[in-house]
Amino acid sequence: MNFLRSSVTSLIRKQDLNHNTSFTFIQAKTIALEVM
Repeated sequence: MNFLRSSVTSLIRKQDLNHNTSFTFIQAKTIALEVM
């Protein structure tokens, strides 16, 4: 579970670096991780 979470987090960070304009999308995924 932790491995999956860290992998998704790193993926989110990469997307955040590549697409700064999609911050809302990144935030939504972060919230989804917290709920999970």
